[in-house]
Amino acid sequence: MVRRISKYIAILVIAIASYFIIFPNEAKAAQLLLFDDADIFNDGEEKILNDYANTINTDDYIFIVLTTRVSSNYEYNQNNFFLNYLEPYGYDESDNVIGLIINMELRLYDLFVYGAIDSEITRDESDDIIEQLSIPLRDDDYLRGVKEFMKKTNTAYKGTYVKFNIEPFLVFTVIGVIVAIVTGFCIYNNYKNKYKFTPYPRDYMTLNLTSKFDTLLHSHTSHIRRSSNSNGGSSNGGFHGSSGGGHRGGGSF
Repeated sequence: MVRRISKYIAILVIAIASYFIIFPNEAKAAQLLLFDDADIFNDGEEKILNDYANTINTDDYIFIVLTTRVSSNYEYNQNNFFLNYLEPYGYDESDNVIGLIINMELRLYDLFVYGAIDSEITRDESDDIIEQLSIPLRDDDYLRGVKEFMKKTNTAYKGTYVKFNIEPFLVFTVIGVIVAIVTGFCIYNNYKNKYKFTPYPRDYMTLNLTSKFDTLLHSHTSHIRRSSNSNGGSSNGGFHGSSGGGHRGGGSF
């Protein structure tokens, strides 16, 4: 009996698994656009960063990393600086972009999130990413810093990492369930006929309710005193500049 049940369960598993064979993962690798105006990466390091981006399994957004040595009119206009730089390349704030500026002249860095994915990364998450990036950048390890930037923003992003077409998956799942039900019914009939199994009549399956009562075991009410906070402002920590648009803040290194 165990052998037969295992055989029919295998049919269900094969029906579902066949979906992943016929309809493989359709997700594309993440794309990285690196504008190294400050010339802090050599050709080998740029290849390492692009290869690393290809290991991230999503095409919901693109990474844009810009290194610069601009000092004038930058510190309080990071958002405009970033968008103006990308405009000739056909990108604007409506595109799904996760961006990073590393300013070697001012020793500052800034994080940007644009497009529909802006709501997918919380302010707390972006603040944590900004704080963590200061460690490799202060060590002048820019390669590790950009890799950490891609890794941590991708981890924070809560979108769909593995994309697949749900309709054929449901079809194969329904087929597998139907096959399992049919085979289960066949097994039931087989053993019913073999062992002359007859269910108990309904007359024997009765329940008489003789009494009913309710009991209150315990009741407790808590009152929490709320304290008023007279300080309604928020702190920006060590971050500088404007946080308008997709600019999430930045730090120094």
